Order: sequence, then C-alpha cells, then structure tokens
Amino acid sequence: MLRRMIGHINDLVLTDAEGSICEPMVAAGSRPTLTAQIRALCDVQKPHFGLMITAQGDAIVAAASNTMLGEPDVPLRAGEELTVGFTIDLPLARGDYLIDFGLAEAAGESLDVLEWRRGVSHLVVTNSGNATGIVDIRAVYRRS
Repeated sequence: MLRRMIGHINDLVLTDAEGSICEPMVAAGSRPTLTAQIRALCDVQKPHFGLMITAQGDAIVAAASNTMLGEPDVPLRAGEELTVGFTIDLPLARGDYLIDFGLAEAAGESLDVLEWRRGVSHLVVTNSGNATGIVDIRAVYRRS
C-alpha cells in the first residue's frame, strides 16, 4: 500500500558536547547529541520523533522518543521546518553500534511511521576497559 509522504528528515548529525561532529569514534560514557532537521510536507497533528541504538545482530540497546520523555507532540504545519535533538548517555561496552532515527504520527493507540532511517550514525565505542556485553556496568571489585 502506498502511503502519502507527510514528513521528511532532511539532515542528521551526531555531535559531541562542544558541537563537533563525533562519529564514528566515541568514547564510552560520553554524551553525544543526535540532531535532525525535519520538514513537514503536510499537517502532522501528533508528531513523534525517536531514536534507537542497536548492537550487532539488531539487538536493541535503547530507544527514546519525545513522548517517552514526556515532551508534548506539538502539531506541525505543512512546510514547517524544525530541528529536534536527543542528548544521550553512552554507558556502552567497547564495540560497534548503530543509531536509527524516525518520524511518526500518533494514530489512535499506535504509531504510523512516516520515515525511519536505519543506521544514520555508526558508533565505534572506545575506552571502556575490558567490559564485555553491551553495557559497561563499571563494576568495582572489593575483597575483605
């Protein structure tokens, strides 16, 4: 089924705390920001913007959206352009990760995905010691 296109993600960029582009190499524990330029092609009453971090094999590491974070879904008008961003913690173990980004509209109890970009950022997490798995739990060992 062909669906009408009602939103478009124009540009995506991952920056560090100083605003410099930081992909693909990022340090474990850093707080990068994923910023997207959005243009509404028609009215969107309940827009949802979200990201998902995945590890190899498409294992979902984390996901967030404006509504999950308690931010209102302010309507967009046709032709309106805006910038949205998510600043995230990266308590990840060393390895390769991908960030997906999407735009959706609330449709009753579900979401109508308008555009979903897979792998918009490739992250290579460094400097996390010898942690294995996905999350670096920063364990501290003690013996008495």
